[in-house]
Amino acid sequence: MPVNSSRSIQPTSVLGKPAYNMSCADHSSHSLFSLLRRLEDAKIHFTLARHREDTVLVTMTLVGERVEVDVFADGHMEVSRFPGNEDVVGDAELVQRLIDENGGTIPSGSGS
Repeated sequence: MPVNSSRSIQPTSVLGKPAYNMSCADHSSHSLFSLLRRLEDAKIHFTLARHREDTVLVTMTLVGERVEVDVFADGHMEVSRFPGNEDVVGDAELVQRLIDENGGTIPSGSGS
């Protein structure tokens, strides 16, 4: 199949900057990429999510704690810590009760 060079899809932005104007040096030095490299080097489990237009959420899973780091387009970070333990506190009935108690609610700031 021939490639139609007259049509291409370009991302409009990456981390708040026009993607077509970014060089590798621009985004590889962004605090998000620095954080990801440090987590990978330390072998710390993390996930990425996007709930807001201006941030990427990095969730770290540590022993006894979950940490959420919102990395903003300008590079600053906001951190929330959720300490706890890994004790089993319930079963399927608890899951259903939590769903019943919290269903239909949208956490503030989620943008959903």
